[in-house]
Amino acid sequence: MSSLRNIKRNVQAVRQNDGILLTDQTQLVGRTSAPSDSNLADGRIYYNSTATKAYIRAGSTWVDLTGSGSGGVTTWDALYALDQNLNISSTYGTLTFAVTGNTAGLTLAKTGTGAGGVLVISNAGTGDDITGPDFSFNGDGTLTVVELGTGATINATDGDLELSVSGSTTTIQGDLLCDEAAEFTTDVVLTDGSITLTDADEAASLVVTNDTAAAVNVVEIQADAIAAGGVLLHLDSLAAGMSTGLFFECYDGEASAFTIGLYGATVIAGNAATDVLTITAGDISIADGSITLVDADDATSFSVTNDSAAAASLVEFAGSGTFTGTTTTSFMTITPSGMVVGTGVYLPLAAMTSGTGMQIVANAITSGQALEITSSATTLATTGRLLSVVGSGATGTSAVIAEFSSAATDETTVLRVTATAALALGVILDVSGEALTTGKAIDISNLDAITTGKALHIDATGVTQTDGILAHIDSASTALTATGRLLLVDHTGNASVSGVLSEFASAATDETLIVKITASGALALGAMLHFEGASVTTGDIIIAEALDALTTGIGIHIESGATALTGAGRLAYFNHTGATTTSGTLVEIASAGTDETVMFQLTASAALAAGVVQKITAASMTTGTAIEIDGLDALTDGIGLDIESASTTMTATGRLLSVDHSGNASVSGVLAEFKSAAADETVMVQVQATAALAAGAMLKFVGASVTTGSVITAEALDALTTGIGVHIESGATAITGAGRLAYFNHTGATTTNGTLVEVASAATDETIMMSLTATGALALGTALLITADSCTTGKGIDMTMDALTTGTAINVVSDSADATARILVNIHNDNTAAVGTVPLTIVQDALTSTHFKKVQTLAGISVWISDGTTPNAALTATTGDLCLAGDSGKPYYCTNGGGALWTALV
Repeated sequence: MSSLRNIKRNVQAVRQNDGILLTDQTQLVGRTSAPSDSNLADGRIYYNSTATKAYIRAGSTWVDLTGSGSGGVTTWDALYALDQNLNISSTYGTLTFAVTGNTAGLTLAKTGTGAGGVLVISNAGTGDDITGPDFSFNGDGTLTVVELGTGATINATDGDLELSVSGSTTTIQGDLLCDEAAEFTTDVVLTDGSITLTDADEAASLVVTNDTAAAVNVVEIQADAIAAGGVLLHLDSLAAGMSTGLFFECYDGEASAFTIGLYGATVIAGNAATDVLTITAGDISIADGSITLVDADDATSFSVTNDSAAAASLVEFAGSGTFTGTTTTSFMTITPSGMVVGTGVYLPLAAMTSGTGMQIVANAITSGQALEITSSATTLATTGRLLSVVGSGATGTSAVIAEFSSAATDETTVLRVTATAALALGVILDVSGEALTTGKAIDISNLDAITTGKALHIDATGVTQTDGILAHIDSASTALTATGRLLLVDHTGNASVSGVLSEFASAATDETLIVKITASGALALGAMLHFEGASVTTGDIIIAEALDALTTGIGIHIESGATALTGAGRLAYFNHTGATTTSGTLVEIASAGTDETVMFQLTASAALAAGVVQKITAASMTTGTAIEIDGLDALTDGIGLDIESASTTMTATGRLLSVDHSGNASVSGVLAEFKSAAADETVMVQVQATAALAAGAMLKFVGASVTTGSVITAEALDALTTGIGVHIESGATAITGAGRLAYFNHTGATTTNGTLVEVASAATDETIMMSLTATGALALGTALLITADSCTTGKGIDMTMDALTTGTAINVVSDSADATARILVNIHNDNTAAVGTVPLTIVQDALTSTHFKKVQTLAGISVWISDGTTPNAALTATTGDLCLAGDSGKPYYCTNGGGALWTALV
């Protein structure tokens, strides 16, 4: 179907008349059915020849313009559909609705259940809304009624409703129901009846006021026949969720004196220092509740006296629930927060002999505390105590003043004293015995069964200890004999199953000294540390082991600044006087180090004059070896043999190391071999030039007579992963035009189909056969330069990839966010005379469909080549694609890829 054309845009006369077309008649061609075009719009008109009716398109539906075959409106529904408003103006007068038959004149029936009145009257004039023979009704509130039928209701919605005039009597023969306020100015007496009062407004439903009553009952309720189940006064509230309202309130003119609220909650205001609630006999039982007592006078707030109790508890607090409260929410809380010098809890046990003053049973305790005393006081005086146990009796008949006893067999701590702060000059545990003579200040005995336990354990695993001392033994004695000791550890057992008698252990990582022995005097012939081991055979006198983490530390450090050391003086002296040792080693320095460890170093930090850095004297040695280098299996950065020279006059024949093999054959022999089984970053051979080297060479190969041999061979690299077969690295910034990091120069004119450089790989994965990476800006440089100016019929780059599937032959990617203009791929024929040159040729032999080939994709938009067939309805592509060489050679662009719709460009 052709597109619609607006007559206003195509006919000049209509366009000049603002689109209005004036004519005598318009004839519509008849149709047997309604139009169903996809572009139907409101406002269209058509004539149905079968129904002989005209229709107009309105609201996306066809509307009948003629009503019926004969024309006109024939039903009230059709009339109402055309117009819902009836306008009765003064021009046409009053609308009279006459009922001449014996039937109802007007019935208004509403069948819908929603909102909306059946009859709504709106009157802007002064007349009545409804007028009858004997009544009238006006919306302003006046109502005159002669007679109302049975069940009628009189309702004044605004203003007062008077049932009678003053001085007359109004008789109500039936029940009187007042659902709003009713006021009586005299007494109301019901001889035999009841009052049912229903109120629906926010006001008091029943108010009794008698300001003159003195000795009478203002409200009296009497029911002499009340029995079980009867209630004199019943207060009922069915309000769901009532919380703040009250069932009962006594008000004294200023505040509530007595109230009863939800669930019987009772509040009594009371009066200070007077009894508000008195029970002369009987008990108080609370099935489920709590008691909160607040007192404001200086008197006993809670007192329990029972002089008759023998075995019963005067006060009992019990609870079998899983309790988790703490501090102020504990099971029992005593909080004398204002107490200064008083006593919090006083327990006088004047008559007690064998009883228990306070007993705490905690058989199921795990991480809890049976008794906890906490304090954050910072001003505790000398006489202050958190816990004080005082036994002032002179004797106790072997009594124990305080005992902590436990039958635990696990890691239980029977007694712990913990200081969680610096404590400054304080003491965690102070044992004072000024009058002590033969007694013991601390007695740790009966340790006969101890195995892996510790009799005394001093542990300070923190990192804050500075000048503190964990154990301090201080003596100023000058008469200490040979058997006297400040500290004695005497183990008389001849075996201990690899036991350690004394150990000093520390996890310190700083300059901590684990053991320090200081002699502050000359010491004469004494010794700071003396070892005796006359019976020792295979044991060790001194062991310094497990020094696995040692870095800049020193295993044994002997330091001296002495300048008067004599010939017999030694900083270290090993003297073996035995004639034989059965192949023994007198001094050995062993190391399993794999780094830059120096196993033995002799350093002369001064001129040394006539001294010797190392001196080996073996005048009587015959078949022995003076120096032996053996077993260098673990060598890494170390040097088995180091030859070093700073000579600047070495001639052409001079050598620091020379290996000269003059034989012309060696039966596949290797003249010099550097072999290593290392799997790490070991450098097997290193040639290093530390100067400019001028015209010299770091490594030079001369093979003028070599034919089929290989000058350099790197083979059997089958296990190579992140390693590099040949690695040439340079940080040079001044390489000239003739400089090269790698240079292959073949001066021969022909090679008989030879390949000068080949990189071959059988890899089938993501292997990159050759990578050129520029990690700098490169400025005007080039990542890859191919110069073949003398080449005629040859190829600059020749690539074949016959097995290619999802791979890419050439991939050029740039992720730079810089907005500078640049070219990712540049093809430039730079000679104007080369008219036969084609800068880029793309040949596609594969047909995507029967008549079309996809030859190029640009940012998701593809270019297709046709064999002369139109792509319309024949080629499904992407909207925006181009198709060249269509029918008659026309180019097309795709307007709907899914629908295969194409539009010709010419």
